[in-house]
Amino acid sequence: HVDIMDSWVRPADLTRDERRDLVTAASELGLAYSTICVARQSIIAADSDQAARNLDYSLRTVEAAAGMGVSTLCPGLHPPAPAAQQGARRLGLATGAGGKPC
Repeated sequence: HVDIMDSWVRPADLTRDERRDLVTAASELGLAYSTICVARQSIIAADSDQAARNLDYSLRTVEAAAGMGVSTLCPGLHPPAPAAQQGARRLGLATGAGGKPC
């Protein structure tokens, strides 16, 4: 089984045919998708407009997962990574929220 990280591919943004092709490609290799992980798209974001966009994306991801036969969805409740983390060579050494290393 393979987990899909939406930082790699966003099933919610693929067409039905593209999702079918993704499932077929895995199947031809003897694999199946077990989880879709949504990264840093928090539905509890402080900015209500961003939270609404993230909720829309999360619901579309649920629909995509169901259509792909994926039984587990891991919602990303983390806020976006701070700039220092986004550009860090090693995330664990970068300053995170609250000024502390991750």
